[in-house]
Amino acid sequence: MVLKHDLVKSTQDADQTNLKEKLGMGLEAIQERSEGLLKFTEAYQNLARIPSPTITEIKTKALTERIGILFKAQFETGRIRFSIDIDKAPEYFKADIDLLEQVIINLIRNAVEAVEEKSDPEINLKIEARTDNKVLIGVKDNGKGIPADMLDRIFVPFFSTKEKGSGIGLSLSRQVVLMHGGTINVNSSTNKGSTFEIVL
Repeated sequence: MVLKHDLVKSTQDADQTNLKEKLGMGLEAIQERSEGLLKFTEAYQNLARIPSPTITEIKTKALTERIGILFKAQFETGRIRFSIDIDKAPEYFKADIDLLEQVIINLIRNAVEAVEEKSDPEINLKIEARTDNKVLIGVKDNGKGIPADMLDRIFVPFFSTKEKGSGIGLSLSRQVVLMHGGTINVNSSTNKGSTFEIVL
């Protein structure tokens, strides 16, 4: 009986430790993202005079893991199959972590909305090294896509393809990418999905 009690207690302690670790990771990710979101919002308020990015080395795996943690609940609720492809990515690359991470989050948030009506929703985040020493960051979904006549306007401030959209996210995302000396483009087909690609 004593051995059984000790075994049960040991299992319960292990479960509690795992739960605390997961909660700790989630809270840490939320705190980091809150700081990044504040910086991102301030950048929009100063759209005409955005300060230069603070460039640091970003660890690719850590970045993608944080993104996964932040969207985990949404992916599970929406039964979205989320995949990360970093097989061809550099271990590190340089950018402003707060601004770039918020751009990626904005693209994934848009993708989540785009796949809402799909029976088999899928979103993919890809980071890979290019032969010209630049880095490609891609967000792909199999959602409803963007109408062809709107593609050339989606980065225009206050233009939105959504009824209740503010038209802020993609415009600011483009500004942030340009501040890094990069480019952001989209390929989309109605009812087939969209792929946004950033090159830094």
